[in-house]
Amino acid sequence: MVQAGHIYESWPSARPVVAELSRYLAPGAHYLVEVSEVPTYYLMYNRDARADQFSSTFFISYTDKNGTTLTGDAGYEQASGTATSG
Repeated sequence: MVQAGHIYESWPSARPVVAELSRYLAPGAHYLVEVSEVPTYYLMYNRDARADQFSSTFFISYTDKNGTTLTGDAGYEQASGTATSG
């Protein structure tokens, strides 16, 4: 019980980040977050915060306007608009 209590109390509150993120929600928008499970869970009843709108910084899968799906560095570069032609 002591260990469980310590672990539970050591987690930071998600309230500030969820409240701030809530201000920017928009229909069809996409959000880059460190851990997508946190906003997905706390905002599950908000129609502008569906799980498929959140991308984790640990992995990216980006589909460009031509329908090509890119992952890894290429996905980040295309998604941010910093891709260079080679």
